[in-house]
Amino acid sequence: MNIHFFILTVLLSLLLSCEQSSIRKPQYQQFDRESCNSNNDNRTADTNELTAIDSDNASSYNISGTCKRDNSEVKVYIEGHPLDISPICNRGRWETSVDVTGIVNKKERVQIAVSQAGSSGLHCQNTTNYFICPDGYIGVPELEHVSYKAFCAMKYEAKSSKALPSPHQRSIIKAEARAEGVPITRVNETDAIKYCEQNGPGYNLIKNPEWQTIARHIELTEVNWSKGNIKIENGNHLNVGNISGIKTSSNDNDINDKKWHKNKRTHKLLNGEYIWDFAGNLGEIVQSDISNLPVTYTGYIYSLPVQMKELFGPDRDYTILDDRERINGFGGLGYMQGNRFEGALIRGGSNSRTAGIFSVDTSFSRDRLNFRGNVGFRCVYHP
Repeated sequence: MNIHFFILTVLLSLLLSCEQSSIRKPQYQQFDRESCNSNNDNRTADTNELTAIDSDNASSYNISGTCKRDNSEVKVYIEGHPLDISPICNRGRWETSVDVTGIVNKKERVQIAVSQAGSSGLHCQNTTNYFICPDGYIGVPELEHVSYKAFCAMKYEAKSSKALPSPHQRSIIKAEARAEGVPITRVNETDAIKYCEQNGPGYNLIKNPEWQTIARHIELTEVNWSKGNIKIENGNHLNVGNISGIKTSSNDNDINDKKWHKNKRTHKLLNGEYIWDFAGNLGEIVQSDISNLPVTYTGYIYSLPVQMKELFGPDRDYTILDDRERINGFGGLGYMQGNRFEGALIRGGSNSRTAGIFSVDTSFSRDRLNFRGNVGFRCVYHP
């Protein structure tokens, strides 16, 4: 009996050992700049020649190469950061496409490294990066049917480092992307364009397709919703930011606060970037060539007429929301005041009714904006 028990114990131990071995995670060469292109004899994956990164391909940058172990994962590192999804080696090749706008927008040279499961070799290659956002700007990936190139947007509403004189006494100033400062208000569209252009070539006032791109990124990012998902249902709504007075300071405490709350001032984009005061605090002037609206409408964005959805609306259909959701601003999407159109286009909002990422106001003529102390603007940059 003791011998039989001993043999049974050994067999069970061997079986358990095999089972644990079968579920063991594959081992990769961890990223280390010093080990780049080392262990050539054991390196089983590499990259093809890399193309330069620019605004045309930054949202969907293709990387490919060769590999030796079919059906095995290839680990890809961009600037030392491993991708969430690893491509699979198939017939001696691997390929992936990745949005790099939130990873590489501060560096002129970008390093991409690859390794394969079971290999101690690490192949690294550098490429030129032309998609560089200025300080205070974030990378924004393109979205199909909305915008066709990646771009950079001010992380904050435009500010000045100095106190501003009255509008009629101002010379042309530079709109700055800064966390601290004086928000630039009481300005018309023409001056806002000049203030953005004062930063240099490539800078301009944000346009409506660019606003729509950012708004839809926010809409499709789960953490921006009260329930942590993007299900269209009662009780699930977006945060709308500050709706009480004008906040002049922006600090990292809002981003570091992981808890959702209605007046949280930051929103996260699909690429991991954060933007400030896109729903509330100030309404924002948007550069527009809209001459006529297809229909007139005043009401909440959730029931925006279909003729206006491409111009101002969300990606998804929220018409199932009903009057019980009034307290939540019908998903926190925003409000439209569009009973007429005289040339000025304001997005976002500054109070409890108008705040929202898709909010729009078309009821002001261009020359009346100089009197609006609750309207500012935001610049963009095209690398």
